[in-house]
Amino acid sequence: MAAPEMMGVTSMCRFWLWHERGYHSLLHFFRSRAYGYGELLGVWQRFVLDQGVAVEVEGRCVVLGDHTRVVKDGGRMPGVVSLRETSETQRKPSYFRGQCWGAVGLVIGSLAGCFCLPLELRIHQGFKHPGEEQPEPPATRPNLAERVVQMALNFAVGYNRPIVLVLDAYFGIGAVFRLARSVYSIVFKQPYMMVLTRAIKNTVGYFQAPPKPPGRRGPQALYGEKVYLRECFDYPHLFQTVECQVYGKTEAVQLMSVGLLWKPPGDWLLFVLAITSRGPIVLMCSDLRLSPLTAVELYCIRPRIELMFDGLKTLIGAFRFRFWTQKLPRHSRRPTSNRH
Repeated sequence: MAAPEMMGVTSMCRFWLWHERGYHSLLHFFRSRAYGYGELLGVWQRFVLDQGVAVEVEGRCVVLGDHTRVVKDGGRMPGVVSLRETSETQRKPSYFRGQCWGAVGLVIGSLAGCFCLPLELRIHQGFKHPGEEQPEPPATRPNLAERVVQMALNFAVGYNRPIVLVLDAYFGIGAVFRLARSVYSIVFKQPYMMVLTRAIKNTVGYFQAPPKPPGRRGPQALYGEKVYLRECFDYPHLFQTVECQVYGKTEAVQLMSVGLLWKPPGDWLLFVLAITSRGPIVLMCSDLRLSPLTAVELYCIRPRIELMFDGLKTLIGAFRFRFWTQKLPRHSRRPTSNRH
């Protein structure tokens, strides 16, 4: 953003008409230890919140989270691993070398016309330090989904702002919902984070188990009758038709919501079933009090983070850096040799 070109420090020198002395000063600036990443990140996040343009739903800021993969083939560039990503709209191969970035963004404007502003981006793969003899045990190592949720949770706790985190179906796992309910706000009398995701097709829920009959041996059952959520679409009389904003257009949507037990987190979740012009969809939410209409409208703004990634890649050139160091050994191109 400091220069019209994407050629590194030399672009800034040409744009600001600096000579050789200014070039070396910029090199020292970017390598300086007088400031840290956390300090710069805090200044940016406070600046965004102070503008007062964040979209709020039921007193919660709306935050989007996802991963993006950037092609990088540097042999001595940190965080470069073998990745796989299939896409019908991009020309890159299915398997490539690159970096996996996790990002969270704040939704600003309004639900009818909003924009996703980046809050934080971090590399989420390739943490294995060269020469480390005792890596983190796989059982305690957070997965990719948990790392994105932890970024959003740190933002909510750090600024004492409850948020609703909207994610895609990749994040619909038990660890995400357990992490979302792990930090409770005494001031707001609710968890700092509410998670809204899309459920996969074979998701099942359970009603509460009936009380154990007197005299029956064994512990009380935890789960009752199983419910296949996709089969609920076969009963149209259970749905009610309402007007809803679906990807920027107002249309009639059939909605149904039910609170069920879900085994992965071992807790109650709100399941929202909707029939739109694009087909049926099942959403999962950690807040049982959320309106089904609000849940559908919130999930329909999730693609805004994809537009944010596209702007960072093509307009700003945020990932066009060429950083490497000779102190790192050359990476192996074999996927089994990567340390995530």
